[in-house]
Amino acid sequence: TEIYTLSLHAALPISGGTVVDLSLRVMERLSRVSEITRSINVLRRRGLVDLLRPHTGIQALMLAKQWGPFAGSVMISARRTPRALALVDEQGELTFSQLDRRSNALARAWRERGLGQGSVIGVLCRNHRWLVDAMSAATKVGARLLLMNTGFAGAQLTEVLEREGVDALVHDEEFSEIVDSFPEGVPRYLAWVDDVQSTSADLPTLAELISDTSDHGVPVPAEAGRFILLTSGTTGTPKGAP
Repeated sequence: TEIYTLSLHAALPISGGTVVDLSLRVMERLSRVSEITRSINVLRRRGLVDLLRPHTGIQALMLAKQWGPFAGSVMISARRTPRALALVDEQGELTFSQLDRRSNALARAWRERGLGQGSVIGVLCRNHRWLVDAMSAATKVGARLLLMNTGFAGAQLTEVLEREGVDALVHDEEFSEIVDSFPEGVPRYLAWVDDVQSTSADLPTLAELISDTSDHGVPVPAEAGRFILLTSGTTGTPKGAP
């Protein structure tokens, strides 16, 4: 429709502009259409958009825009194939519906604790369900999620945490000794715990937050959260790159 309208205007007398101006506007619109087309094609190849059912594609694009590409993709799959296998780790299997509901509960728990739009949540975790929960929940509350390198020494992590202005930290139990050197006052949450019985009562776990909080849908954030990746640090301490 946009292309047709521009073509129609191009055939009419021009007022207040030149042919060059019009050509630039046409090229800008065509570039935008091309970008949207490429985006839809990516979603189609990953099975998130069915071109034979256009309304599902529109719904998928809206969810991705509202909730961000990560949480949006989980929500799309939870609506289309809720019982499909989404994740397998040492604790078992999770479906897309379970992933979506777990991140709802965690997002709600974090909001109750003051984390939300613009907050920075650092994560120091291995690859497992709690990392995925944190990634999805952070974007649902509009927070920025800082993915920290598990190979860093304590001094490097402390410097990164202070420079990036981390408001809360999620970490596996195995990194407890390293993060003990972090500044006091930054709330900490345990992700993977090897022995639940031996876990310090002073640190809440993501498992507790999820199980103790409603998993109903959460309000759409004003702006979906983003991920912050750390640079390689070849010229000094790694820096965050949105």
